Amino acid sequence: MSAVEPLLELRDLSRYYRVKSKKNPFLKQQIKAVDRLSLSIYPGETFGLVGESGCGKSTAGHVLAGILPPTAGEIRYGGKSFSAMSGREKAAARREIQIVLQDPSASLNPKRKIGWIVGEPLLINADYSKQARQRLVAEMLETVGLDESCASRYPHELSGGQRQRVNIAAALMLASKLLVADEVVSALDVSVQSQILNLLKKLQRTRQLTYLFISHDLNVVQYMSDRLGVMYLGRLVEYGAVDDIYGDARHPYTKALLSTMPSVADRGVERIILEGEVPSLLAPPSGCAFHTRCRQARDLCRQTPPEMREICRGHYACCHFALENKG
Repeated sequence: MSAVEPLLELRDLSRYYRVKSKKNPFLKQQIKAVDRLSLSIYPGETFGLVGESGCGKSTAGHVLAGILPPTAGEIRYGGKSFSAMSGREKAAARREIQIVLQDPSASLNPKRKIGWIVGEPLLINADYSKQARQRLVAEMLETVGLDESCASRYPHELSGGQRQRVNIAAALMLASKLLVADEVVSALDVSVQSQILNLLKKLQRTRQLTYLFISHDLNVVQYMSDRLGVMYLGRLVEYGAVDDIYGDARHPYTKALLSTMPSVADRGVERIILEGEVPSLLAPPSGCAFHTRCRQARDLCRQTPPEMREICRGHYACCHFALENKG
């Protein structure tokens, strides 16, 4: 895969928020929601991004999709930096990068019919006649498994799974190439989750899509992803092929997450209980950010930030003892 040029590259991408101090209203502090995130996503693959709530994975997806501006860093798409693109090139890239949000109800306009919602991207970005838009909308609804009659209905008349299919249809109307799937099944019933996941896999095969798949569900991520990144306090702590990470995790935080995965069979895996609270982003710990909850922490971890270490080809972990911590 390294011989193929990445479709998307994030280089030291950061997103900070300035907030006022409660003790001193004149003092402004920074929350580093995403801090120097670097990763590459290749054409046709699914890159999973996991971590606890508040780790910054959704913020990273929103920055990538253009919903939030980055504070620092570089986004490269198709081999070219966004900052070096012309206005026309940047608009074309934005059309190819779309996002499907977590809540299928809140992300749809309740006052508009489904046909208008799905066809809205064509109204904004292309010059189609009304008949052509209706035809394309009907074709897209069929593609995502919805009947053409849904076009005349309102969002509240559909089920949660149907509404999420509408969101996917709208995201694909502009011939998208990269889809940011932000917790797309977390608000759905388990049986409906499997239908949406299988739909995404089918669309990826038939339309040559690339996914950034954001989720906290490790079983779902394992099913969907080719490669995986684990985030903690806004930073990437481990990434690599899914089989490498699930079979040989090296960062203590990744191991703790994987130990919580439910399984029908007894896997003989020790359940790792993380002690203590997640540190505040306003005052992150010195050294390794995870040392306050890590049972393997040593003086080196408390004093010196670790660097990414290569475990094997394509598998990296940000831990001083990554080479020793065999999975």
